[in-house]
Amino acid sequence: MTEAAPPRYENELRRRLSRGAFTAVVECVTPPASASRARSLAPLLELASRVKGSDSIHALSVTDRVQCDVDRDPVAIAPGLADASGRMPLVHLAGKGRDRRSLESALARLAASGLDSALLTTGDPPLRPSGPPLDAVEMIRIARDSDPGLLIAGVVSPFHDAEDSLQRESARMAEKEHAGADFFVAQLGWDMVKAGEVFVWRRHHRLRAPVLLAVMLLTAARARWLASVRLPGVTLTRELHDAVAAEEHSGDRGRAAAYRRLALQIVGAQHLGYAGFMLVGMQDERKIARLLTEVDRLKSEVPTEADWWLAWPGGMSVAAPKRGVYAFDDDPRRREGAHGQE
Repeated sequence: MTEAAPPRYENELRRRLSRGAFTAVVECVTPPASASRARSLAPLLELASRVKGSDSIHALSVTDRVQCDVDRDPVAIAPGLADASGRMPLVHLAGKGRDRRSLESALARLAASGLDSALLTTGDPPLRPSGPPLDAVEMIRIARDSDPGLLIAGVVSPFHDAEDSLQRESARMAEKEHAGADFFVAQLGWDMVKAGEVFVWRRHHRLRAPVLLAVMLLTAARARWLASVRLPGVTLTRELHDAVAAEEHSGDRGRAAAYRRLALQIVGAQHLGYAGFMLVGMQDERKIARLLTEVDRLKSEVPTEADWWLAWPGGMSVAAPKRGVYAFDDDPRRREGAHGQE
C-alpha cells in the first residue's frame, strides 16, 4: 500500500463530527465516462467553488457508479473538487465490480492524492457482474487496516419494513462500526419513526459512531421516478406518493411544499439526534441556498421535537408502511432512546 500523503485540504467534516456540530454534506453525482469531461464536471466544480469558506455546507461527497457502471472514477474527480472548495471531499467506493486488490488500489490512489475520507458500501450489483460485490464490512476492515487515519463512513438502511431485514441491518451496523467505521449515512426515507430507530440500535449494540441522514427534495416527478426504479431499502408509501402528487396541482406545482417538507425533515433529523444530513439529488447552489434559508426559518418555528412532530406533514401515518415493524411504541413522543442521548 502506498504511504499516505499528508492531507492537503481542510477536513471540516471530520472536525465537525468530532465536535458534535450539526453537519451538512452535499452529494455530487459523478457523470458517465462517455460524457465530455470538461462539460460534465463544470457544474460540480462550480458548486465546489461556491462551497469554499461556506458556513452552511461543510463537505461534498462524490458518488461511485450510481448512474451506470461506467461513470467517471470518483478518486480521479475528487482532487479537483477539493482544490475548488478547499475542503476534504468524502469519496464513495462501492464494492460492485471490485475485489480486494482493486479496493486497495483505489485506497492507495486516494492517499496519494492527499485525500483521507471514504464512504464504503457494497453497492447495487453491476449490470454485467463479473463476480459478487465486495461486502461493505470487509471493505471497511481492509480500509482501516491499510490506513488507520482514514475517516471511514458506512451506510445503514433503517427504512426496511420487515422484522428480519431490520434485525439484519441493525447487526450489520454493529459489524461495520467494529470493523472500523467512524460514522454512518442513513439511506433515504421519510418514515421518521424508523429514522429515529437508528439510535435505539446504537443503544442496543453500544455503538458510538455518529449518523448523518440522507435527504432528498421529494416532488411529484421525483416520487414517480422513485416508484418506477424501486431503489433497494427506499420505501415510498402510496399515501405519501398520493400526497405529493396532489401538491403538483398548486400554483407553483408543489415546489414550496417540497422545500418545506425537506427543510422540516432536516430540522427533525437534528431533533432526533442525527449528526447532520447528506443532501442528494440537488447540486444547484441556488436551490441549496433556498433550502438552507427554509431550514433556518423552521428552526425557530419548531424549536422542540414535540413541536416538530406536530408540524411534520401527516405525522407518522403518511410516510409509515401500514404493516411496518418498529422497535418501540408507535407514538414517537413516548419512546425512549430515540433522541441520541447516550
